[in-house]
Amino acid sequence: MLLIECVLLLFAANGAPVIARKLFLHDFDFPVDGYHRFSDGNRVFGESKTWRGVFTSIAACMVLACVLQLSWLFGCVIALRAMLGDLLSSFAKRRLEMPSSARCSGVDQLPEAIIPGLFVVIFFEVSLTVALSSALVFVAGDILLSPILFKLGLRKVPY
Repeated sequence: MLLIECVLLLFAANGAPVIARKLFLHDFDFPVDGYHRFSDGNRVFGESKTWRGVFTSIAACMVLACVLQLSWLFGCVIALRAMLGDLLSSFAKRRLEMPSSARCSGVDQLPEAIIPGLFVVIFFEVSLTVALSSALVFVAGDILLSPILFKLGLRKVPY
């Protein structure tokens, strides 16, 4: 059952910022990198990584964790780790000189699924199989659901 719960938390962590962007438009969308540039001249993370996204991800995962009868702290830590993975993938994409929201399958999904998965394995003694399975289910689900969310107007791009 923890596999399903972890996948749901990953989707909440990933989906909450998308929904918040639709609800709040440009309110509270201050970028995590504060518009700073790395030594290569590119933004550190890019315009689509905002504090609003980080905070809504954390809030959504905390609430969902409670609904799933898990600790709110567990949900918070999963969201923080997922956002760390998301920031790492954005950082990597900026170093590759890819623009914000550019498609990079695998790089877009794996860090935000594997980093929380490793946390669950280490601190909750969940099997590596469960953690990797939840990461793979999340990646597959994200790739399959993104075009649908785009058609519904929830995503800016169809991937």
